[in-house]
Amino acid sequence: MNRENPQAIESFYLTAHAQMQMQRRGIKRSEVAQVLAQPEQILLAREGRWIYQSRLLHGEPPRLFLLRVVVEVEHEIPWVITAYLTSRVAKYMET
Repeated sequence: MNRENPQAIESFYLTAHAQMQMQRRGIKRSEVAQVLAQPEQILLAREGRWIYQSRLLHGEPPRLFLLRVVVEVEHEIPWVITAYLTSRVAKYMET
């Protein structure tokens, strides 16, 4: 993976921390995979770490959230460090 020019991710490794946080937050692996494969935005968090994010409907009843997936690209296969949902879509989406 190119560290300076991020792109869609098809194959990734979920860290134990990411798995635990996803389970606690009710985020499915398929939702993370969808955001990584077709992100609305990719933002630089710091050198070697990117935030992939997309809006999606989540919960019952469905509400609009932003799913943010933090990815470390220093490895052969990108590592998902954590994933979280926020209802503050406007705050985090860059226009």
